[in-house]
Amino acid sequence: MESRIVVLGFDNQYAAEGMLQDLYRLQDEGLIDLEDAVVASRGVGTRVDIKQTRSLTGKYAGRGTGVGLLAGLLLGGPILGLIGGAAIGAITGALKDYGLDDEFIDEVSEWVGPNSSALFLLVKEAKAGEVLERLRVWKAKVLTTTLPEEAEKRLEETLAEEE
Repeated sequence: MESRIVVLGFDNQYAAEGMLQDLYRLQDEGLIDLEDAVVASRGVGTRVDIKQTRSLTGKYAGRGTGVGLLAGLLLGGPILGLIGGAAIGAITGALKDYGLDDEFIDEVSEWVGPNSSALFLLVKEAKAGEVLERLRVWKAKVLTTTLPEEAEKRLEETLAEEE
C-alpha cells in the first residue's frame, strides 16, 4: 500500500506535538502505522522551529553493527568490527533522506503563523474510523494531503466537529 501525506494545522504552538504523542500511542495500539512525522511550530517571533521526529539512522546503525560483527569475527577482532560497522551504518543512515521531503516541509512550514503549529505525517496505513474518533479533540485544520478526495473530506469534517 502506498503511504499518504497528511499535513494538519493548529491554532496553538504546542498542539501538533500533542497530537503526535497521541498518534504514537495509537501506533503502539496497532491502529496506525506512521512512516515519518515532522512538527513545525512558531511562537510569537518569525522563526519556525522544525522538529524531525523520526530518525532512521538507528536502523542503519543496527545493520552496520551486524555486518561489523560478522566481519570482525572473520578477521579476528569482533569488538573493533562491531564498533566500525555501527559507525558505518549510522553514517549511511544519516546520508540517506527517507520519509517526508525536506523542501516540501520547508515550503509548507511558511504557512505556520504566530502561535501556531503544523504536523506533517507520512502514514503507511491506519484504521481510519478509530483513529479519527480519538483525534477529534485536537480541532486541526487539514492543510494538504495526498488522500483520496472522499477520505480527505471525512478527515476535514471529523476534525472540525464538536465532540
